[in-house]
Amino acid sequence: MTDPTPAPAPPVPAPPANPPADPSGSGDPPEPAPPEGDDRAAEVAKLRRENAAWRTKLRAAEERLAGLESEQQSDTERALTTARAEAIRETTEKFRARLVAAEVRGIAAELRFRDPNDAGRLVDLDDIETGPDGEIDPDALRAALGKVVKAKPYLVDTEPPAPTAREAGLGVAGGGPSGDFDGYSVTDFDKEFYGGA
Repeated sequence: MTDPTPAPAPPVPAPPANPPADPSGSGDPPEPAPPEGDDRAAEVAKLRRENAAWRTKLRAAEERLAGLESEQQSDTERALTTARAEAIRETTEKFRARLVAAEVRGIAAELRFRDPNDAGRLVDLDDIETGPDGEIDPDALRAALGKVVKAKPYLVDTEPPAPTAREAGLGVAGGGPSGDFDGYSVTDFDKEFYGGA
């Protein structure tokens, strides 16, 4: 018979004396555990301050770079840059004036000015600001034109507007013959109503 002696147990490896700092092996220290409660708010505030400091440094570096680039430009390049900036400014002013004038005419027509073109001459258009994207504040323009209307009410039609064709009973909703005549030509109408050939 065989002797039932238990086999020796495999040895358990001992933990290393100096465990690695980063299991990924990148060499960076491990991330600290996320802060709790007030610690989290303090950490967020610290990161925001740090972010603001970096943004300030970036702006300063961009300004310094622009200054260095302008110093290195030749006279011809500076003249070209100046001419481009002037052309952009002139074009912007020209189209801003056109945009404001068109907006004035549109709002003046809504307010029933007899001559909407006159409204633009009566409002100081330089006081009407455009946004950074070129949009005009219609409420500010409407307020400026409202002041003109109060000061000179004779510039605005006070009579009710003329009725539209539909309101006057003309057209499809009017008192004409009933029926569906969408595909009819003039000749078809003559045949239908006047017996023409």
